[in-house]
Amino acid sequence: MQTMVNLTGTDDLKVGNVYVINISGTNQVWTVVNDDVYLHDYDSSNTKQLFRATLDSNNRWGFYNEAHGKRVNRNRYENVKCEDSYDTQGSWQCFVEIREEAPGKRKFYMTVYDDHRPLRKVHDGGGYYFTIQETGDEVTFGLTKVD
Repeated sequence: MQTMVNLTGTDDLKVGNVYVINISGTNQVWTVVNDDVYLHDYDSSNTKQLFRATLDSNNRWGFYNEAHGKRVNRNRYENVKCEDSYDTQGSWQCFVEIREEAPGKRKFYMTVYDDHRPLRKVHDGGGYYFTIQETGDEVTFGLTKVD
């Protein structure tokens, strides 16, 4: 495993770009495991840590992992997953807001019944993952563009 020492997380969000998405200031990144999105250490050879940015006709952001062939979404339990097809980007497959708090520190918001909720970090037997429930630790994310 090759580990990058520092993910800056300060790249601009642009449609079509591919990103590593990390917890701000760490090398812990979104990683697709089966249909889940967990935090794992960055591994430059792991294509399940790369997410292509998309934007739908309602100006809602989405992310697609090409190696898994699925789009990031939330499920009915309000947990973040990666299990929907590329051409599916409705309210359960989008981020209604990605707010930059400071360079390298963005909050990602999804919606539940028109209520914008930030992603929160929670833990289970598989490790740390994300939810939009009202429990867990609020976190910020960095975006590092991959060529």
